Amino acid sequence: MKKEKVLVLGATGNLGAYSAVALKDAGFDVVAAGKRESDNGFFEKRGMKYYSIDITDKSSFEKLYDENITTVVNFAGELPSRCAFNPQALVRTITEATLNVLEFMRKAGAKKIVFPTTPCDLFDYHESGEPIDPDLPRSYPKVGDHSIYAIAKNAAVDLINYYHNEYGIVGFILRFFTIYQYHPNAYHYVDGKMRMMPYRMLMDRAAKGEPICIYGNPERVKEIVYIKDFTKVVVGAVKSSLPG
Repeated sequence: MKKEKVLVLGATGNLGAYSAVALKDAGFDVVAAGKRESDNGFFEKRGMKYYSIDITDKSSFEKLYDENITTVVNFAGELPSRCAFNPQALVRTITEATLNVLEFMRKAGAKKIVFPTTPCDLFDYHESGEPIDPDLPRSYPKVGDHSIYAIAKNAAVDLINYYHNEYGIVGFILRFFTIYQYHPNAYHYVDGKMRMMPYRMLMDRAAKGEPICIYGNPERVKEIVYIKDFTKVVVGAVKSSLPG
């Protein structure tokens, strides 16, 4: 039986790189694509083709039509934690780019997309102390650095739902909090200011044998996802025969 051919967009980013390798290890034929001109052989030596793709440019997808892609895993796009506040970039690389991806899929005959949204789309239900129904009406923070990001993600999910209803493209929408993984850059932006990531700060202090001061409400919890558990979900979504 012919193997599913999976295109991983944003493959040179953290989630994309780990997911591409996990999908390859799971037996899928994987094509990796990222904005970088070169992957420095990272994917080739693991048996995957690499393409330099700008998801904001529709013509950039032309080189992929001969690959006979059946599934797209789209982890490309700006993050508010990785760039100074830029609303245009968020809308362009998330909402408009998702439309470009869906149009490519429609023309190429690809029938499944895996796409990450943000837990901020259920912002109105946060801090209740109770589990949140994943199918509640979506919302977004009214202020702050994740507001435009959540708006852009919500619009992208609406587009995926439209292409599902109109063209039968199946959408697996993943909603998750911080992914625990290694990255050489331990800093991110919070409300436009660069700060060390909290868990990296704890690890850094522990490695140096420095004291760690814990303060605040000890009953408060934070959900954090380990990268290899995350990639199991991605592989499961690609394997699944469910309608999304």
